[in-house]
Amino acid sequence: MTTTDVPRRRAPGMSPDQRRAMIVRAALPLLATYGAGLTTAQVARAAGIGEATVFRAFADKDALL
Repeated sequence: MTTTDVPRRRAPGMSPDQRRAMIVRAALPLLATYGAGLTTAQVARAAGIGEATVFRAFADKDALL
């Protein structure tokens, strides 16, 4: 078995409110560092999620900010 054969583990399910709160918690330190210039990709990396998940929780970056 190689590393590509190892199944990926999914994160435990969260309610939409929990997911939004987790994304906001990840975004706050970035906002302090980068201001409104932060990217949704940076937020996603910090939260350990895919960027599309940010957009499922928030309509756009302005809604997140």
